[in-house]
Amino acid sequence: MKILFVVQTIDFIDPQGIMLLSALAKGKGHKTFLCILTRESVVDMINDIKPDIIAYSASTGEHKYYVDINPEINRRFPSIFTIFGGPHITFYPNSLEEGNFDAVCKGEGEGAWLDVLDALEKGQPIDNIQNIITRKKENEMRPLVEDLTTLPFPNRDLFYEKTEMGNCAIKRFMTSRGCPYPCTYCFNHSIKKMYKGLGKFIRLVSVDYAFAEIKSVTEKYPLQFIKFYDDIFAYPKDKWL
Repeated sequence: MKILFVVQTIDFIDPQGIMLLSALAKGKGHKTFLCILTRESVVDMINDIKPDIIAYSASTGEHKYYVDINPEINRRFPSIFTIFGGPHITFYPNSLEEGNFDAVCKGEGEGAWLDVLDALEKGQPIDNIQNIITRKKENEMRPLVEDLTTLPFPNRDLFYEKTEMGNCAIKRFMTSRGCPYPCTYCFNHSIKKMYKGLGKFIRLVSVDYAFAEIKSVTEKYPLQFIKFYDDIFAYPKDKWL
């Protein structure tokens, strides 16, 4: 299948969620493409690529662009399956109706994404897939991915080959997921509650995995400075660090 990821713009902060979903899809033999709304016409790209799926991911604020544009995409291309995931939809799943999406994904979406791709490829319904919400059903959450080394490296080519990001001297990485602190201004207390009893919340990749990912980037793209985007990179100060 052909998958078109749609983003509003680029801000030179690696969108690792989208990059990872692209890597997972490509690992199953699907083709992935990127549309940047501030730079190109999504309608022209759809006519050119003829995607089977359009996928969005956004934090609150950015979500409004996709909520606004997707109904028009559905009107013009009713056969394309549209799905929305990311931080905003995790806490505000009612955007399913606002943007007339076919489905939305709550929480960490790697497993759900692969299940959705598999179901769509086989022509099967997706209404019973964990983490997925459709107009028919809201499903329960699946356990967290505890071993992050089972995931592929993010497909940075999706952005690096299409934009100036590939030549940027700064590249961004994540070596962990989760934060131990319950700061009142943050979403952590809510996401912890959502995943209560569903696995270890704070997870780190192995040291070897972290270095291998960095090396895979340096072998293909310029890199002078690394910025780690972990919630808490040096927690705790331990043998791993």
